[in-house]
Amino acid sequence: DTAPAGALRQPKVGRLAALRRQAEFQYVEPEPAQSSSDSVWSRFWRELWSWIVGLFSGKTYETRGRYVVYALFAAAFAYVLLRLLQLDLTGLLGRRGRTLPLPYESLAEDIRGIDFAAELARAEQAGNYRLALRLGYLQTLRQLSDQGLIAWQPDKTNHDYLRELAGTPPRAAGFRALTRQFEYVWYGELPLSAHQYPELREQQRSFQNELLAVSR
Repeated sequence: DTAPAGALRQPKVGRLAALRRQAEFQYVEPEPAQSSSDSVWSRFWRELWSWIVGLFSGKTYETRGRYVVYALFAAAFAYVLLRLLQLDLTGLLGRRGRTLPLPYESLAEDIRGIDFAAELARAEQAGNYRLALRLGYLQTLRQLSDQGLIAWQPDKTNHDYLRELAGTPPRAAGFRALTRQFEYVWYGELPLSAHQYPELREQQRSFQNELLAVSR
């Protein structure tokens, strides 16, 4: 093209200023105005969710996110393990897991040194029916031991005594029912109401009376 270049025309200063004020020529996007309902709390949760999404995606996941996942799985595994082993860690947190620190609440209580009549009455009067059920179960162990049906030792488990009673099926069946009942309430830490306790206590008495009748 050999035609001479045209002369560059400059717009009038007033016209140029008017064009700049028009919205069609505004190329910088304004920041969205925050509504009155967009509180600090809402912004916090929005930022937190954005952080969590970023943690589990891209390079952030490779550097930090996967370790968070590992920690969550480890915590869940530890919780399940503690529940299965029935460990009580409340002492480490500065509080006790039992409301009545009585000597026979330990795992190695001497059942021959307990006044069951007095302690049962005391627990029942206090409304501590879980403890009363435990005392009734220990009383049953003492009766089985006194009659030579089991060889009681403080380090034995309830299932050790079940194996010792395996040669007497009727007694084993009754004791198995009491053992299941006791472990469900005591180790399961289930609350026992005043309406539920009498029936369970009566089952213990019935089994103890059967033992007395056979021994006569």
